[in-house]
Amino acid sequence: ALAIAGSDVAGAADPLSYTIDWGDGSALQTLSAAELAALGGSVEHVFADDEDGLVNATARTITVTAND
Repeated sequence: ALAIAGSDVAGAADPLSYTIDWGDGSALQTLSAAELAALGGSVEHVFADDEDGLVNATARTITVTAND
């Protein structure tokens, strides 16, 4: 699970949204502030088997962008 937290001084008058690039070639995931709050700030993602052998140890870079 990926924990995300963000805030904006304008609060609900100017809510943030978030874009997550899971680094595995899957589509970008976009969440509104309300959707993230409904998830309790914790986002789940399942990575496909990368078929690198018995131990899948491919490093992934996860990028989260906050949009205001």
